[in-house]
Amino acid sequence: MFIKKGFFSASLADITEAAGHTRGAFYSNFNDKSDLLIESLRRNRDDRSLHAILELSQNIYNDELFALWVEATLLANFDSASRERFNQLMNETMANTANHAAAAS
Repeated sequence: MFIKKGFFSASLADITEAAGHTRGAFYSNFNDKSDLLIESLRRNRDDRSLHAILELSQNIYNDELFALWVEATLLANFDSASRERFNQLMNETMANTANHAAAAS
């Protein structure tokens, strides 16, 4: 739903309906919509191999999730709780990339 509508336009009703879950189920797993965004980006990042990470860094504008990364960055600029989670994600991403690079060499 984030890819289809964008983070800011996707409502919680859109998300829960598309997932086939209730609002209660959503809130039992996530604090808010931004929490879901960060977790979605984390899972996407974790699914990528070192090759995909390097390719993404070279061709980021062609990546279908590029707009979500931009929206997450914007959200982090305006919301302190989102900023903390986004910074944690970015720190994890840098550490994972360094670990993959070290393992590949």
